[in-house]
Amino acid sequence: MVSGKEQFQHLLQQMRIDQLEHIEDLYPVLNQGEMKQVYVHTQSRVWEFELSFDQILPITVYQEFYNRLSLAFQNIAKVTMRLVTLQAQFDELLLQQYWPVVLKNSGNAYPIVQKATGNALPEYKDGQVKIATTEDKFTHCLNDTYLRNIEQAYIQCGFPRFQIEAYTNASQTETNAFAQMQQEQVAEMQAHAQKAIEKKQQEQQKEKILPSTPEYRGVKRSPKNKGIPKNVEVTLLENVYDGIGNILIEGFIFDKEVLVTRKGTKILTLKMTDYTSSIIVKKFIQEGDEDLVDNLNKGTWAKVYGSIRYEEFARDIVLMLYNAEVVKHIGRTDNAEEKRVELHAHSTMSVMDATNSVDEIVARAAEWGHPAIAITDHAGVQAFPDAYQAGKKNGIKVLFGVEANIVNDGVPIAYNEAHVKLADATYVVFDVETTGLSAIYNRIIELSGVKMQNGKVIDTFEAFINPGEKLSETIIQLTGITDNMLEGAKSEKEVISDFMHFCEGCILVAHNATFDMGFLNTALERHNMSAATHPIIDTLEMSRMLHPELKNHKLNTLAKKYDVSLEHHHRAIDDSEATGHLSWIFIQKAAEEHQMIYHDDLNKRVGKDLSYKQARPFHAIILAKTQAGLK
Repeated sequence: MVSGKEQFQHLLQQMRIDQLEHIEDLYPVLNQGEMKQVYVHTQSRVWEFELSFDQILPITVYQEFYNRLSLAFQNIAKVTMRLVTLQAQFDELLLQQYWPVVLKNSGNAYPIVQKATGNALPEYKDGQVKIATTEDKFTHCLNDTYLRNIEQAYIQCGFPRFQIEAYTNASQTETNAFAQMQQEQVAEMQAHAQKAIEKKQQEQQKEKILPSTPEYRGVKRSPKNKGIPKNVEVTLLENVYDGIGNILIEGFIFDKEVLVTRKGTKILTLKMTDYTSSIIVKKFIQEGDEDLVDNLNKGTWAKVYGSIRYEEFARDIVLMLYNAEVVKHIGRTDNAEEKRVELHAHSTMSVMDATNSVDEIVARAAEWGHPAIAITDHAGVQAFPDAYQAGKKNGIKVLFGVEANIVNDGVPIAYNEAHVKLADATYVVFDVETTGLSAIYNRIIELSGVKMQNGKVIDTFEAFINPGEKLSETIIQLTGITDNMLEGAKSEKEVISDFMHFCEGCILVAHNATFDMGFLNTALERHNMSAATHPIIDTLEMSRMLHPELKNHKLNTLAKKYDVSLEHHHRAIDDSEATGHLSWIFIQKAAEEHQMIYHDDLNKRVGKDLSYKQARPFHAIILAKTQAGLK
């Protein structure tokens, strides 16, 4: 198995870090890195890298590394980084150097924080981080909401968890320190990025990869529109912030409006996107600007050159336009020698599931040289007539299909059926907390159970397991379990062995037992132990049988219905005890209403009546092979 350090070295090779001119400054710091996890978000095409370093990276190293990582994956996905540091010490200088980066990464907090602080920098004294605001109303606003986003952005960069407190400083006035630091960092980032882009283009030439640089046709230049300076590089909208002057953006115009004020002044307003973000572009139209107004139309690509500023009217940052050029955009192409066939495509006939019409989808597949394409709208076939016509028009074969909802109306309540009288049995009701949802790739971090007879708890089992890896922020927030709590915990093998001894002669009970038993049996198999052969009851499926009227059967919903205490949901011992009391209620209810006395009686009603309505649907792609199948 490849270690995290080896994976990180492979990543550095893929990023071609060794080709940088100043590698001697970067490599000693980066060489200690370790890959912890990569989260791939398929639909949004985002790869999230979780990396570990010995200490917080110097700001120049952080920016260089992120730029290089983005370039390495630019043809695959957009990348984000979450850094974890073993020794996360910092001082005021480092805190202030990262301030522009965390502001940009904090989303909607950026313009509010900038306006409220008057461009002040954070202060770090006596272990406390503070930021000055110009008015009391800003102080309360930042402390209540926006500074929490800033704190999370610092954590993403490898800083330890800390709290930023805003205070009012009436004498605080706008200063150039923040803007100057931003401009210096942007210039440095653009210089490094330009070198990396030039290197990438040279590599593409060697590998005979077509460059992605579009061909331009310029707007007719008037005395007012002298064109765009040739030495200005395109900036991605995700990297734009207030105060940048002489910036060049390239993107798609998806809205255009020309307003006339009461005084007769004309204002051109464009809305543009480069698919990393969007922005409003404005220009006060003067004599000689007619060419700009006529050529910058909705549905065209353009280069726009101007400056960024925060506008009170729009309540957002806007680009004040100087000059512009219309662009002939070359979109994505399929250069593969052997063409694929897409077997799963949704059109706008698939409700809330797509943004493109079937005509656009079929035309794009034909443009890329694909021999066929399958239209598989979710639970609908309304697009078939349009798909047929689009196929004839574009000379491409259309495969007719549907993404169907399928339910398993035979999900059992009991597993490993045994003729055991439910009223007399001893039960172990258990629950696991894990590092994720996959029994194969994730690990148990807490295993707890309660032993019950006649609805009363007679014994308990509770143990942490050290998974050998850092917990994600999501798991920490969900379960309340931290890395410190797992330090010194027993190994998985020890805990699993103790638990199986605890369960001897008992019926196992869990809420959504397939999940908990999946983790338990996988752990047993991992340590060469036999899978559990105990009789099993799934209280989730039992609740679906007993309560067909309920919209959901979550543990907290059922606990509230039956007034069962559940103080700390998503902690194993609390979930186990709550499930235990509910299971005894369900066993009595099943005996009274359905005469289910023994464990092997529990599956008698599986698949009968309207049980499919209580089952959870899953999806399957069905394609019509013949005319009869299409009908």
